[in-house]
Amino acid sequence: MPEEKLKIFRDTPNKYHFKTKDDQRVSIEHRDRGLALGLYKWGEEASLEIALNMVLSDKHQFLEGRVEVETPESKLRAYPIDSRSTAEFYGDTNDMVQCEDGGVRFELVLKVKPLANSFTIPIKSKNLRFSYQSFLTEQDIKEGVGRPLNVEGSYAVYHATKKNNQYITGKAFHIYRPVAEDTLGNKAWCSLHVDGYINPKNLTITIPQQFLDEAIYPVTVDPDFGFTTIGGSNTGIATEPNDIRRGSAFPMPAPGGLANYIKARLLATGGTPTPDCKAFINQKDSGG
Repeated sequence: MPEEKLKIFRDTPNKYHFKTKDDQRVSIEHRDRGLALGLYKWGEEASLEIALNMVLSDKHQFLEGRVEVETPESKLRAYPIDSRSTAEFYGDTNDMVQCEDGGVRFELVLKVKPLANSFTIPIKSKNLRFSYQSFLTEQDIKEGVGRPLNVEGSYAVYHATKKNNQYITGKAFHIYRPVAEDTLGNKAWCSLHVDGYINPKNLTITIPQQFLDEAIYPVTVDPDFGFTTIGGSNTGIATEPNDIRRGSAFPMPAPGGLANYIKARLLATGGTPTPDCKAFINQKDSGG
């Protein structure tokens, strides 16, 4: 009988796992006194291992579908998450669905003000590349590009070399920019930094120092690792009466080749649900 998706199962006293909606495996383990996450894609062809060493304890608990470790100063818990919309998540008016195949979240609960505002987390990856998602410029916004606030400053994670067929876009995960929230509901965006495009060693989360100085504790920081093949940004193509042309320029690999198809994901946000659009390949700056 197939396993229920996004439900944690206990494998051994210290090891757990769950399956995402697209049947990928996520492991959670109490190891070296902390929690360790393993995210796997395309079987185990690509993987991301995360050693959560911010809270260390000889014991752990499995409560209400969450794996937890706790000390007098802090608590760390990891659990599955389902798909969600940015409107539900932080009130985004340009609503987008994220984590359509589910994902895993770890919550760091700071019971008291920490000595430092940054946490460096060791990571290990296989067959993955990490692409930083920059903050939109005024020109981007003017041209109709949209990017949710938790995607700005985040990382899209792709197969290092493959896409198409079973790899679809080649996208494996998305590491969303986390939010810190205190007990009164005050919030602040944190920053993420991965120290390499290929084979990075560390992921660093930095909480604004002013927020920590003024917060009413406990404070919770909750990075999400989403399983998704959909891009985190969008651009308008049928927002005006005149035609709008969007695209990107790439060097053609020698000796070229035959394109079998072009894929695009379209979303109607108002007006006619079937706008007249074309997808094509042409030489840069040429007509078409």
